[in-house]
Amino acid sequence: MMIDMELSFETHLDLAMCMVNMAEIGKDVYAVVFYEDAKRLVKELACIEGTTFDCVELYSPSWNKYTKEYYVSINDDFEIDVEPAWHEKNEWHDEGYLRADLGIALVHSDANSKILDAIEGCTCIEFTIDADADCDEDFDDECEGCPLCCAESSEDDDEDEDDIEYIGIDKDLAVFVSDVLDALLED
Repeated sequence: MMIDMELSFETHLDLAMCMVNMAEIGKDVYAVVFYEDAKRLVKELACIEGTTFDCVELYSPSWNKYTKEYYVSINDDFEIDVEPAWHEKNEWHDEGYLRADLGIALVHSDANSKILDAIEGCTCIEFTIDADADCDEDFDDECEGCPLCCAESSEDDDEDEDDIEYIGIDKDLAVFVSDVLDALLED
């Protein structure tokens, strides 16, 4: 597979909006990114009205030692899937990158070039993100206008979060996902 074009995004929100815009016109699209970018991209996608999560397999590298790329995909029904791009040999497949045959592949410039062999029949776009431009690095800032992220929390909530031990996923992501689930249950 060859790279068809190159893009540069200023923020993870720009990447998320690009993916949603492609999904709106009926294209299945996925980004090939590492953990930190996947975490930020999932946060931005969750803040976009109409998106839902189908399956999310996003693991902190400190927990399971997985340090390779993830596929973050969105289809034309605005369902988001996140899964490791690399899989060890098991009864279902050989060791290597999972085959991906969606319509448009956005491949981060730091991704292993071997992943291109797993991308079939796609428009392949290499991209970069200006990490310094993201205002929400480490989830310290709230996104603008998102009812899930901008919900006010009390000081008691913050103290309770510090007492919880998060096994297998990043604490900030776990708190964010918990807030998302709470908001969904309220509806």
